[in-house]
Amino acid sequence: MDIISELQQFGFSKIEAKVYMEVLNAPMSNGTQISKKRDISRSAVYNALEKLCDNGYIYIVPTEEDKKNYIAADPMEIISKLKEEWDSKAEFLEKEFLKIRGKMEKTRSYELYTEKSLILKIKEMIEHTSGEIYISTNIDLYLLREEILKAIKTGIKIFIFNHGEIVVDFNKEISKSGNIFENYNMYNLKIYNANSKFYPKNEQKEIIIVSDMVTGFSCEETGENFAGLFTENKFLVKIMAENIHDNIYINKIERIYGDEIFDETVLDTFFEKYRRNKKEQ
Repeated sequence: MDIISELQQFGFSKIEAKVYMEVLNAPMSNGTQISKKRDISRSAVYNALEKLCDNGYIYIVPTEEDKKNYIAADPMEIISKLKEEWDSKAEFLEKEFLKIRGKMEKTRSYELYTEKSLILKIKEMIEHTSGEIYISTNIDLYLLREEILKAIKTGIKIFIFNHGEIVVDFNKEISKSGNIFENYNMYNLKIYNANSKFYPKNEQKEIIIVSDMVTGFSCEETGENFAGLFTENKFLVKIMAENIHDNIYINKIERIYGDEIFDETVLDTFFEKYRRNKKEQ
């Protein structure tokens, strides 16, 4: 690390940095001495000295020979001044960026390398919800149990479509057997456990979560990792919310009319074949 280069990062020109360091190391130097010592033209040295004086980084010491000698300000005072200036600039930029950020809709991709990091992200979304949460997942909901129950006790409504292996009832303990479909739990929690040939079991882990119809997060297991998308884009959030609602609607219809209804409603699409292949695996 070079001190001349570092001073340049804080607004010094290269010549100003060299002149300041010369005055700091050799107090009472004059412009001619500095010019010779640093091999810089006198005009450039005097321009730098004038700028450094204006900034309060060096001071003039008059002499009997009517020459101007210079001494450097305390370096710690300069550091303090630079910190104050940069803090002020950073505060200004933060305010301006926040204004712009407030007008932006955020959509960004995530690479979540462990299930633990995925669960932490979901918990964070639950904790920052103020009204309603919609979740569609085949991930073990027991991993989110504490955050879910804490949220509903504060009045937040949570609607969960569970298409995982485990049938969930938070009034009891999670069970690996049973036929609970609409599980109306304590407070504001509704869990819908899928019982459908439309949703194959033993597929890769995935989750879609929408918070307050403002933020959405969709994540899917890809090999050993998880890849997902977090968004505040209203259109994408709406699509995610519709997906979760449609999952519940489809399973409610199947519950009333039986799974034979799908034989009459299939569209013969790649998506249906994908679902069927996943179920047969």
